[in-house]
Amino acid sequence: MIEYFVEKNELEAVIHPNTIVNDFFVRAKLFLIGRQGFLVLTPRKALIDMEKLGKALGTSPMRLREAEQSDCLDVTGYKKDFLPPVSIYGITIIIDKKLEKFKKLFFPLENDCTLEISLDEILGFNEDVVQEDVT
Repeated sequence: MIEYFVEKNELEAVIHPNTIVNDFFVRAKLFLIGRQGFLVLTPRKALIDMEKLGKALGTSPMRLREAEQSDCLDVTGYKKDFLPPVSIYGITIIIDKKLEKFKKLFFPLENDCTLEISLDEILGFNEDVVQEDVT
């Protein structure tokens, strides 16, 4: 799915046929309020501060629930550990402010692949994006 999205939209993003772990490696976690999805992008080693996340979304952190594998598949069509920052419709993307300093970001994809994509492309190909400090 992501390969088709990258090609069809003529993104400059690159799908590498191997796993690349570096300082620009990003963790994508899906959170839910009911059935509404929020994809949170943070540096791979950073911990999400639930109070900050709740504040960024204008809700109590008690209402937020981290999605299980089945939720991720139902809401996004992707597996929990392989959520890309583009090609998922109907969810809000929350980008931690610590990622703003990087020109390229790296996301794990299934089958030992890595998506390399710019923050500008993430911003340009998502309708609902929030940039806040959530770590």
